Amino acid sequence: MYQTLILLNGRKGINKIKNSDLYDIISRMAIEKYISTNEDEEYNKKFEQIKEEKTERLKLFDNKKEFLDKVTQEKKDYTKQIEKIDKTLNNNELLKKEYYDRNEKLPNKEKIFSVSYLVGILDKERVDLIDKIEECNKLILPKEFVEQKSKLEKETKFLNSIGEKISKEEIVELTRKFIEIATSKIKIINEESKLELVRWIYKIRYYRYVPISLEKSVKDIEELKIDFRNLIKLVIKKAQQLKIWDIFVDDEKLTYEILKEVFDTKIICLQNINIQCNYEDKILIAQYYDDNVIESSLKIHIDEVKIKRKFKLFL
Repeated sequence: MYQTLILLNGRKGINKIKNSDLYDIISRMAIEKYISTNEDEEYNKKFEQIKEEKTERLKLFDNKKEFLDKVTQEKKDYTKQIEKIDKTLNNNELLKKEYYDRNEKLPNKEKIFSVSYLVGILDKERVDLIDKIEECNKLILPKEFVEQKSKLEKETKFLNSIGEKISKEEIVELTRKFIEIATSKIKIINEESKLELVRWIYKIRYYRYVPISLEKSVKDIEELKIDFRNLIKLVIKKAQQLKIWDIFVDDEKLTYEILKEVFDTKIICLQNINIQCNYEDKILIAQYYDDNVIESSLKIHIDEVKIKRKFKLFL
């Protein structure tokens, strides 16, 4: 389901759900996907380290006195480090010593180029330490303490949730957000932007086949049947209005019954779809071809119909 990040059509779609529980679900699945498909030991190690650090930090918040003592000590440590940097920057001998000491510990590709380059590094370290002191000053304030604790609780909960099974309810919520955004985008497509509708047809078809288990995909979730039906009806209407798809019968309900199969077909290139319709004894058989090779068929019981016998879906 991490595909939703891609299918939400870039930054604008993603920004609509940022700072929400839904965004956390998507982020969680994206991280899980990355971890499961990449043998990046450094990333995994860093992830576990951050999780451990935040968990330990949160424990400190539970004991306010201990927390304040810790913050005070950190502030003192940062101040000492700034004093050391200032002393080094104001003494050429100490600066040279720092240069040689650092380079001795660094691998060749990371060695500091020159003493003047080290000055830039030290200046940046000094600024970072000042920022940390300011952060400590904020944390001592009662309001900031409460806000930071709440933020840390949320971050820790999120990190600990990675690896947990995504619930059906979360998948439904996520898919409904996808459908909501897709609907709003499709509604504003016009003649000048009609190629965007073709892209959405592929996106919707792809999304419906995203697996949720070994046997089932998103399209099989009962709670989403009506949501997808309304979206597909919108796509069909818009595609025929913009003359992307052929109008082959003057019956909206029958049009939907025949064309909804396009969103379930496994034909790779949808532009290759040809549909052949045969009506006999109140039974309409619609056959779906990938060029000239039959891929599937659909049987519909109907009393009477006037329909094109054979047509190419895309005009």
